[in-house]
Amino acid sequence: MNDFVGKTCPYCNNELQETDEVVLCGSCGRPHHKACWAENGGCTTFGCDGSVSQNGAAASPAGLEAESPPQAGTFCTSCGARQEASTRFCGNCGACIDPPQAHAQNAGQNTSGGQAYYAPPYGQSNDSYAPNFNPFNAALDPEVEQYIGEKQEYYMDKFRKMKEQNKNASWNWCAFLFSTFWFIYRKMYLYALALFAVGILLSAFDLIANIAISLVCGILGNYLYMGHLEKLAKEGKQLPEPLKEDFVASKKGVNVVAVGLIILAYLVLISINFAVRGFVGI
Repeated sequence: MNDFVGKTCPYCNNELQETDEVVLCGSCGRPHHKACWAENGGCTTFGCDGSVSQNGAAASPAGLEAESPPQAGTFCTSCGARQEASTRFCGNCGACIDPPQAHAQNAGQNTSGGQAYYAPPYGQSNDSYAPNFNPFNAALDPEVEQYIGEKQEYYMDKFRKMKEQNKNASWNWCAFLFSTFWFIYRKMYLYALALFAVGILLSAFDLIANIAISLVCGILGNYLYMGHLEKLAKEGKQLPEPLKEDFVASKKGVNVVAVGLIILAYLVLISINFAVRGFVGI
């Protein structure tokens, strides 16, 4: 790691420190912050096609050229779990891994040919960091942003901080105050339906139960929204370009009309309730 201290990450233009987690590009040799590499999806040097090695091998802190990837197994690029060398599917998350033939070829590869390997912070061993290095989950998928619509900067900043800190809790005032309406507004209709059903079941209980539901929505709202958007981004990537554009157009943004209709329905029901009570003299 001492070899990289003081050098500039080409993605964020900040100097590398001894405590930083570093990824070296196997094509051009430029060091990157791990988070910067993951956010860009590969090397950020113009014209370089270096990418992350799928076998998730770890690199030595100093002089990656002298090291070969470990041959004892591999790591899932989806969840980071250690796998046997002969497996084709992750036993933890079920993601597809290189077939055995590809593992056999990768086992003898070095860092040439555009493959990049991970360099842990100075003073940390490779063994403790290699299993946890999962650049595909280390940063937020940038395609998530196109599905947000209103307040993109606010939510992208919240999501990045949650990813960096590996936390699920992040306070959202709108989710706390408006709960069901917020889920509908953000096009999370299943969550809104579930919340509506829970509200009906707890309607006979005191106010504390309803406040507790609102608190849960406020604390986990951003996490649920991030998961919803990541699922949309993943589905969109699997579609060909013409279909993907239609998919994004239908799923992105917010639904003001639905919220307006729900509020109008509430007002109509309340008016009918008062009219019936006045008619029967209750």
